[in-house]
Amino acid sequence: MKDFFMKTLGKYLPNLKVENKPLKMEDLSLHYRSLYSISKMTLDGSPFLAVALKDKVPSIGPREFKKHISVFEEKYKLPVIWCLQDLAYEKIQRLMEYGFNFIIDEKVVYLPTLNSIIKIEKPLHKSKASKVSPLGINVLIEQLLEKSIEGLSKINIAKKFGVSQMTIARALETLISNNLCSEEKNGIEKVIRFSSEKELWNYIKENIESPVIEVIYTKDHIIGLPLSGISALANNSMLADDHVPTMAISKKRLTEFKNIEVTSKDEAHLSLEIWNREPIFKKEQTINVIDAYLILKNNQDERVQIALEDWLNRYKFN
Repeated sequence: MKDFFMKTLGKYLPNLKVENKPLKMEDLSLHYRSLYSISKMTLDGSPFLAVALKDKVPSIGPREFKKHISVFEEKYKLPVIWCLQDLAYEKIQRLMEYGFNFIIDEKVVYLPTLNSIIKIEKPLHKSKASKVSPLGINVLIEQLLEKSIEGLSKINIAKKFGVSQMTIARALETLISNNLCSEEKNGIEKVIRFSSEKELWNYIKENIESPVIEVIYTKDHIIGLPLSGISALANNSMLADDHVPTMAISKKRLTEFKNIEVTSKDEAHLSLEIWNREPIFKKEQTINVIDAYLILKNNQDERVQIALEDWLNRYKFN
């Protein structure tokens, strides 16, 4: 491990004095012994525990480092420096947010404990943020409302939403590129880990638009669709509903109703919102509070905004 240190530190911080002493790991569990090698490093007189992933060990993410660092620091009573061969840009950013000491082979030296600045051999590629897909938005909403996506693998998330693994992978990639979640190794499988609820909610408020792409009016009575818009809000508050109730349907599912009779608003029995994604609805056959917010946030009626705020305040993420 000293060679690793000398190659990178010697390149950027040639005057830093480095001493190395390998440590035994018998007192650590087999799990940690299989993942890491460790040594005691002294940098300019300051002792550290240098922890490196062994060869052929699958990539480990920042959340796992955060869990494991407490084990090492408790056992050896030394601050940890992670020694890594490579790491994705988003994970580097997360390690910095956590304030971890780490070195990436010939690319990055980040030692906040020693007040060392970051050194970069060549620009690290940051994946371009892409627009979150409609399915990705539903994944975010489900996670915020139910906390039911965190820790699941792609295949289990695909089953939950009734889509193929390839489809959910594309949706999750749009979330990952926006730093809303990451994929991390957990035993023999990779699972999804999300950013904080506050970060997810702020992203939705600032970047996600209403799912409604069109509104049509009909004399038909359609069973099985969720209440939306003012009707959903009225169902969750003391607000009175409109004379014509509002329901939601995805553009894809609308094709199942080939004989809907479209009419004017004055003659309608139903206002039908057509969405660019499948509505997520919960109890009492209404859309969820987040989509209600996206649809009604620009409504100028003060009573609507008061009722909407009251509904949102029932949830911890707000």
